[in-house]
Amino acid sequence: MYAKLILFYFLIPCIFFAQESTIVHYQNNQIKELINNYKLGQTNKRIKVYRIQLESSLSEERITKTKKRCLALLPNQFIYEKYEQPEFKLVTSAYLDKKNAEKELKKIKQNFKQSFIFEETISIDVLQEEEN
Repeated sequence: MYAKLILFYFLIPCIFFAQESTIVHYQNNQIKELINNYKLGQTNKRIKVYRIQLESSLSEERITKTKKRCLALLPNQFIYEKYEQPEFKLVTSAYLDKKNAEKELKKIKQNFKQSFIFEETISIDVLQEEEN
């Protein structure tokens, strides 16, 4: 009888608490590399996107008129004016995929023959603002 009680007091706690101190260490170098890449990605908050430039001009008035025309022709597009010295530029919102930008360019080229795609690196915050 005493042997059963001793067994009960010593074995049962060992069974319940055996999993507490188990620590698993992964030694795979690929996992370490993935973790490092993830950490680097968290500090670098910039992303490569594609935009379509509709027009550029030295005249801000011309860009404003073109923007009004553009918004009438392409109501679903987010279009904004951008100033890069010495020109004012009219560009669309960012595309993450170049193929999507090329599809939109085909539609835009019907009305704006001089439009083209260009690549730009922007912060993720700017991209989120455009999405909203």
